[in-house]
Amino acid sequence: MEKDVTLESRSSLFFVAGLVAALLVGAGASAQGLGGAGQRIEGKVKFLPIPYLNYDRSLEFQVGGLPMAMFNPVPSDTLSPSSIAGLFGMYSTSESWFFMGFGRVHLDQDNWRLMAAAGSGTMNFQFFVDAPVNGWIPYNTEMDIAFVQVQRRLVKRLYGGLSYSFLDFTTALEPVPEPFRTTLN
Repeated sequence: MEKDVTLESRSSLFFVAGLVAALLVGAGASAQGLGGAGQRIEGKVKFLPIPYLNYDRSLEFQVGGLPMAMFNPVPSDTLSPSSIAGLFGMYSTSESWFFMGFGRVHLDQDNWRLMAAAGSGTMNFQFFVDAPVNGWIPYNTEMDIAFVQVQRRLVKRLYGGLSYSFLDFTTALEPVPEPFRTTLN
């Protein structure tokens, strides 16, 4: 696929934004509240492998995995919820792929919360252009994302802190077929 038009975009793609939100919310789901025995695993580490299979008309057949590990970084800290770290990877028959790592750590009796995620991928899509082209135009979006957050308990269930997000998207379109190009003079 030739790429002669490149567009830079700092806006979010729904797929990536949804994926990151789902992973980060899922990673933090056990962190709500004040912790305690109901939100801690037994032992040092619990491995949670989740396979991923999907088919849709845009990305075609997809295969991947979401291996996660829950752990207690400080065994004597029984108030903090268990921490979580994991990876996500997927590949599709449309030659789209995405890979990311993420984690959330609870420290000092859940007074400190650290969260990070980073990933990279490429998505191959297409869109339909009506008259005069009346055909599909393929395009590719390459993406890199990163997120870091540090929070400190201010009072009871209120946390404050700093976070940094990085999103970089580059989209390349396949050239429009020659008979349909328009030149403005």
